[in-house]
Amino acid sequence: MSLDNDGLAAKVMEAPMTTNSNAALLTDTVPVRGPTPGVQAVLSGLWRWYRRQRDLRHLNELDDYLLRDIGLKRSQVEAEFTKPAWRR
Repeated sequence: MSLDNDGLAAKVMEAPMTTNSNAALLTDTVPVRGPTPGVQAVLSGLWRWYRRQRDLRHLNELDDYLLRDIGLKRSQVEAEFTKPAWRR
């Protein structure tokens, strides 16, 4: 038996709609919360650390003439790149 798109849509429209009362109870009783301030602070710190690492890695990959173009010296980038993460 093959149905074209119109026949399939008609079959779907004829199907009875059912509701799940348990799902309605769960959405009514369980509050949806975001991360706590402490968790949010940790995630924010990790994201900041990741961005700094990524930016320093990109700067370290640039040629000297490109670094001069943005006002940096190779020694500045290398000094920052070799620092431990907690000292940046």
